[in-house]
Parts: sequence; C-alpha cells; structure tokens
Amino acid sequence: MAASVACSLIRAPAPATPTAALKPSPEPNVVAEFDASDESWADLHRAVQETPGDVIREAEELLGSPDLSTRFAAVYALGLTVDESQAYLLVPALSDQNQGLRTIAAGALIGLGEVESIPILIEALVGDESLPYLEPPTRAWTLAHAALIHYTGRDFGFLEAVRSDDVVARQTAVAAWQLWWAEAGLDLTWDAASQRYVP
Repeated sequence: MAASVACSLIRAPAPATPTAALKPSPEPNVVAEFDASDESWADLHRAVQETPGDVIREAEELLGSPDLSTRFAAVYALGLTVDESQAYLLVPALSDQNQGLRTIAAGALIGLGEVESIPILIEALVGDESLPYLEPPTRAWTLAHAALIHYTGRDFGFLEAVRSDDVVARQTAVAAWQLWWAEAGLDLTWDAASQRYVP
C-alpha cells in the first residue's frame, strides 16, 4: 500500500460509528456509493485495508465518472492503495477538471516517483481552493506545499508568505517554484532510496 507523506495529510480518520463497527467486511461498490457521510468514509477505509485489490479495480473504472464524489473516492482510494508499480493507474487523475482532485492525485504520485505530479502541485500553490469532502476544510496549497518540500528538499518561502498574508511574497515564492521547475524539471529523477527527486 502507498504510504506517501502527502496522502497521510489528507487521510480523513475513519469514523468510529456503531454502524461501522458492526459491519464485518467492506461493502461492495464503496467508491461508487461514496457520499462523504461517516458511514461511507468508514466503508471506504475498511475496504482499502481489507480488500485493496477490489478497491483498486473499482476506483480505476470510476476515475472518469461525471460525479465529483465518486471521482474523489476513486482518487483518494488509489492514493492510499497503489504502489510505484501501479502508479500509472492514478496518472489520469492529474488531468481531472477539479483542481482539488488533481492536487490529491499529485500528492500521492509525487511520492511514487511520478515527476509529472510536480507541476500540478506547483499550480495548486496559486489559489485558495479547498480539497473536496475533507473536514475540517483543507486548502489544496497545504497538501501541495508539504509534498513539494518533502520530496524535493526545496523551500522558496511560500509558507512564510501565506502566514504573513503577504500577497507579493506569495507570488514571488510561486514564481520561484515555477522557475525551478522550468530549469530543473526535465533533469529530475526519482531516487527511491532517499525518497527524493534529484537533478
């Protein structure tokens, strides 16, 4: 199972509800039937733990669903289950129409050696959109920034700019990330031993 730092940042706790506690095994179609209720979160987490292969197959089929909650569950489930050999299954989500879903997918893929996730994460630094279905609400840039720093070892002052509410400094930090990507992106390789991207 994937264990990326970025995925752990968005991992919503599986609610401990009496209904969820009584169920002996995951419900089928946990991705298709996800509605962000406590019960559907619990079903999704249980399925990821108990039947990851089934979840991967269902999520792969539903990545292109017109329903946002279904696509979210698919991206989220794949982010928690795929490893480097299966990362290609999550790559199509980097083109999702929803920035939050693109960010979640990129946050998982960056830790699996998929370099094309980096510009998606840099893009997420620009806005203040929240990731869908997470409570408390989490800004996409929070996930993007944590993943970029962890997996590249670089920091261009973005978080300090956000904390000080300095719009110009934030734009400058984003521009520095964009410049770094433009200059280094094609030469970056994934070093599995250090879990970092290196030139």
